[in-house]
Amino acid sequence: MPRNPAITMTSDRFCTDANPGQPLDDAVVVGPDGALQNVFVYVKDDLRGYRFEPPAHPARLEQKGCRFVPRVVGVRVGQPLVVANQDDTLHNIHAVTRTNDQFNVGAVEHQSITRTFTAPEVMVTFNCDVHHWMRAYAGVVGHPYFAVTGADGRFGMGGLPPGEYVVEAWHEKFGTRSVRAEVGPRETREIRFVFNPV
Repeated sequence: MPRNPAITMTSDRFCTDANPGQPLDDAVVVGPDGALQNVFVYVKDDLRGYRFEPPAHPARLEQKGCRFVPRVVGVRVGQPLVVANQDDTLHNIHAVTRTNDQFNVGAVEHQSITRTFTAPEVMVTFNCDVHHWMRAYAGVVGHPYFAVTGADGRFGMGGLPPGEYVVEAWHEKFGTRSVRAEVGPRETREIRFVFNPV
């Protein structure tokens, strides 16, 4: 398993105070038994035969302790995404996209912005141009069948209509893995993804 590199935060006193010792990049978070956190898992099929209204409640991404929290977030097409600076220092919100409109705005202390994506995109990269180590990713999908693995490496997606689907798992360092799974009415299926260290 690759080791996360050390981060030098000395350019901003607030950041060094918020991260005492030798802070490390958090791209790879491994728990017990090799469980991998921050994997975005989603049904890759477009599911255009179904109608899914985007939720009114926003998804949320925070700049907290000079990090993006969470590192990986899922958001629906048409759902508001709030990006909030919780720190006592200036940040920046730079969304790097291929399909959706990019945006790059300053993030004043304790203020937030709200944006909405118009098309599916896995993944949108978020950077802070003020603090080069700050990075996060958003998986934008047009349906509710997605999840992000927790500290135990587990994820869950409920209510998927019966059928055969391609389920894909994405990790920023280890790439993607896909499986084809068939789900029957009121059936629960277990899917396991294995990422090989590089």
